[in-house]
Amino acid sequence: MGVAVSGPLEVTADGAVIEVGGARLRALLGRLAVAAGRVVTIEELADALWPEDRPADEVAAVRSPVSFAVGHVAGLDEIRPAVVEDGAAADLACGRAEHPVAELTDLATRHPLRERLQALLLRALVASGRAAEALACFEEIRRRFAAELRADPVGLADLPRAGDLRAPLTSLVGRSADVDRIVGQLAEHRLVTPGGPGGAGTTRLATTVAARLPGGAWLVELASVTDPDDVAPAVLGALGRPPPWRWPTR
Repeated sequence: MGVAVSGPLEVTADGAVIEVGGARLRALLGRLAVAAGRVVTIEELADALWPEDRPADEVAAVRSPVSFAVGHVAGLDEIRPAVVEDGAAADLACGRAEHPVAELTDLATRHPLRERLQALLLRALVASGRAAEALACFEEIRRRFAAELRADPVGLADLPRAGDLRAPLTSLVGRSADVDRIVGQLAEHRLVTPGGPGGAGTTRLATTVAARLPGGAWLVELASVTDPDDVAPAVLGALGRPPPWRWPTR
C-alpha cells in the first residue's frame, strides 16, 4: 500500500487508487504517512485529527479512527489475493499460463496456507511447461499443510488432472521412503527409472508416484512391445493419439 501526501491524499494498492472516505480517516492516514518509520504519539494524532477542539479523552477519541483504519487495511490485504486469484484463473482459462506465474509465486509465499492460491500456482506451472517445478511445489505444499494444519490441502484435490491411471484397490505398504525419494528425484530430473526384478513391485511404485504428479500421468504398457519401432506408437496410443504411420525400419 502507498500513501501520497504531496497534494491531495491518495492511497494506492498494486497501482489501483483506493477511495478513503471521511476527513478524519484521511487526516489520520496522512499524519501516519508523514511519520513513516517512527512512532506517532496519541497527542500528535489528536493534534492532526482535532486541530482546533481537542477531545477531553484523547485516547478514547483516537482509538475509533485508528481501529477503523486498521480494519480497512486488513480488508485490502484480504481483497488483493482474491483479485489476483480471479485474474489468474481467467488467464489460465484463456491459455495465458506464463503471465500469472510470477505474481502467484510472490503472493503464495506471503499466503502459504491459502488453498485456492496454491492450486492456481500449480496449474500455472504445469500449463507453462514447468512440471518438475510444479511437482516440487506440490510436495512442499503438502508438507506445509501437514505440519501446520495437520491436514491435506483439500483445495488441491480440485486440480485438473489428466491421465489414465487406475485407482488402486489397496494401499502401497512399506514403500513411503521410496515414494518420497523418487518424487524428490523427479523434481530435479526429467527421467527417473525405478529398477528391480520382475514381481518386485516397481510398476506399482511408479504408478503410486505418478498419481501424486499435479498435472496427471499416463500409463504406457510396454511389456508386449518387442519391436523398438513400436514404442513411439504405443506411447501415442496411450495418449489417445494413435499415429497413422510407423517409424521407418532400419
